[in-house]
Amino acid sequence: MLRLARGRPRPRERVELVDRAVASDDDGQVDLMQVFCLLTRVKRSLCDDIDHCVRWEHGISLEALDTLAVVSEAGGVCHEHALAASVSTTTAAGVDDLIAPLLASGYITRGAAVRNSGRAIKLTLRGALVLKCASRTLDLELRRRLGESLSIGELDHLEVVLAALRAGSGGRGQLQHRASRLST
Repeated sequence: MLRLARGRPRPRERVELVDRAVASDDDGQVDLMQVFCLLTRVKRSLCDDIDHCVRWEHGISLEALDTLAVVSEAGGVCHEHALAASVSTTTAAGVDDLIAPLLASGYITRGAAVRNSGRAIKLTLRGALVLKCASRTLDLELRRRLGESLSIGELDHLEVVLAALRAGSGGRGQLQHRASRLST
């Protein structure tokens, strides 16, 4: 990889979190579009900045790092269908696009097809090493960007809220119940 400057590159743009309440309309309803836009901008900024750092340090994207982590968590061998389910890819072409650069870099190998499971994907020693090193960088960046900005209680609450959103649980009662368990 060609590096033109010394040191870590500076992120292109940052989204600063404003310490204020989200605006509400005359009925006291929260402006969901504003919440969604803020969430999207924060996610994009955080992912872009961290992806940039991990790529700079290790030459691997966060998406590829996540794929290696899924294979590693499966014991170093994962079938295509299990990988697709873990990374929310619904097509064989999506899995192929995801693993092609990892195959080319020698981070994974592809084994024989297994009935109804797709081909086996195996983490190589090189892949395990880059996963370990890049995961360390990822952890440091997350601690710096999230750990220094939010308290442990706020991080716990954020985790509950994001898990509920991902699960499609729009039920506020369920969300409040989970949050109340954290505060005890």
